[in-house]
Amino acid sequence: MTLSTADQPLKNSIVKPEESGYKSNVLQMFLEGLHQNDRSHLLDLGLISGDNINFFLRWVNKLSVCDMFYYLKRERRRRRPTGPLEQHFDFPPLAFDGILLWNLFDYVDNQTAVKLVQRCHKSIKPGGRVMVIAQGDPIAFPVLSTFAIGENFRLYPHPQPHMNLPLQRRQNREILTLLTPFNFAKSFLYRNGVKEYLFQRDEDSPISEESKDRMK
Repeated sequence: MTLSTADQPLKNSIVKPEESGYKSNVLQMFLEGLHQNDRSHLLDLGLISGDNINFFLRWVNKLSVCDMFYYLKRERRRRRPTGPLEQHFDFPPLAFDGILLWNLFDYVDNQTAVKLVQRCHKSIKPGGRVMVIAQGDPIAFPVLSTFAIGENFRLYPHPQPHMNLPLQRRQNREILTLLTPFNFAKSFLYRNGVKEYLFQRDEDSPISEESKDRMK
């Protein structure tokens, strides 16, 4: 699903967020960077939410949404391995200025995570940004939680116990190694145990003539 600032606001598609939450410094940096480009295109790989979509369209010109957690849930219900998950990431090269991965890597195995990173790197423009959230210590969310965005970049967790996905907890160095195709830009560790990372694709990454045509 792809929307632009010309689209009508959407109604919220998820329940009211819990009162607890935290201000996301990385989300603020991530969106402020995209906002400097009046043609910015963001890919959100999280739960589809009308409120989140409306929030993002205040900061970017174009938004695409691919709910990878939906595919995780479907594969879990059908008892399929998560290996094919990256097949749902089907976007052209150099399509996006930013990709929001949320906490997706907390719930996929290493092989799938590597393939997702490769596809992100292929689909993001030089200088594009990637945001990742991961569980720290202590574990912030005992069950999978998605996030609703409030004012002032506050994130409110929504537990999703029905998805029943095992946590693939990774140390800081494992996250950095996983995202090695990108340059590390910034990270924050919050008191609630949440870790946030901001990565960026090299500005000087080589671009083929075919890819240049796609960017026009």
